[in-house]
Amino acid sequence: MINTIKNILKSIPSKTIIGLRTINDAYNNLSYGEIVDLKNTIVEFKPYFDDGTPCVEESILYHDIVSIELNSKETNYLKKVIITKPTSKETRRIYLKKEITLSLLKSILGKEMAIFHINKDYFTGYLLAVNNNYTVFQTLDPIYNIDYGISYYPLNSLKGIIVHDYNLDIYQYIYQNSITPFRTPDLFNINKGDFFKKHEHDGKVIDIEDVNDIKEGVTKLGYVDNTTCDAVSINIIDEKGRKISNEKVKIKNIINYGEGGFYLNKIELLYKNNLYNKSNEEIYSQKDGIIFYELINECQKTKKVVSLISDKDEFSYFESTGYIVNLIDNWIKMKVYDIEEDDWYDYYRKIEDFSDIRINSYIELLVDLIGNSKKREFVY
Repeated sequence: MINTIKNILKSIPSKTIIGLRTINDAYNNLSYGEIVDLKNTIVEFKPYFDDGTPCVEESILYHDIVSIELNSKETNYLKKVIITKPTSKETRRIYLKKEITLSLLKSILGKEMAIFHINKDYFTGYLLAVNNNYTVFQTLDPIYNIDYGISYYPLNSLKGIIVHDYNLDIYQYIYQNSITPFRTPDLFNINKGDFFKKHEHDGKVIDIEDVNDIKEGVTKLGYVDNTTCDAVSINIIDEKGRKISNEKVKIKNIINYGEGGFYLNKIELLYKNNLYNKSNEEIYSQKDGIIFYELINECQKTKKVVSLISDKDEFSYFESTGYIVNLIDNWIKMKVYDIEEDDWYDYYRKIEDFSDIRINSYIELLVDLIGNSKKREFVY
């Protein structure tokens, strides 16, 4: 067992940033850093803080290691942070609601990434347009480089702006501004009714929040079915891509709304491909013995998407969904897809670390659909 994990670690090029999880860590509590030395029974490991500052080196026993993460957005981001030093000399600045003027907003329009405080939430992005009543934002994740689409909010819901935060300044150096502001000069020359009319029958999922949604803390997802001068009819779907109902909403009651981005595109894939109704979920436990291991072998040979489930208890569990690339003694190498961060990466896990294996649920079907466009890039 020690030789297996030692050989896996030996195969990793020097100075590679990896994630390590030990037997006492929670599933989502990995230490990120680089291997310093491999000894007979331990690996000398140098972890880093999120800002690229090195921590005190650790000595980790081989038999305590249960997973290794490679080539993820987390490891790649940290690698770039370590070698990148932003040159901005600007000081982090917070503008409160009383300091926010139209002239301030126009000064950052379409060029200055900022953190915006809207209602009770904070999000990062670009301000695309503004007038006396509404603001339009392109929202994104500056650490994982994910585009979340365009959002419309009333100007009076903007409670604060943060500029020149560290993550904002370093973004342009790490990703070379790969997500840049949408160039849509006519974006705000339409009113709410025109927005919904534009999406009538175009097959694009949008999200909206009316006054009741805001009170209840929910967001409606769906397709615009029909628009009149004072109301919009929406085919409501859920996060599994299932049509729930058709709802008529008064346009004047709609407060926030948005379109595009990774999350809504994922819901769109589920709906358009009818994946939930096509699914035929099967779950097998490690307690099932030979069936569990035979299924792992079969899925590895056929390149079938699986979800391997761990840390399962009465209230929660964690899952790794993707392709089984290789079986190495009691270890599995996977090409995992993080459905929250739109990230394919390599993962080594001990087989005994999993309690269940799931196949043919709508999640596996979705990941396989997304993976079909990536398979040529994968190294199995």
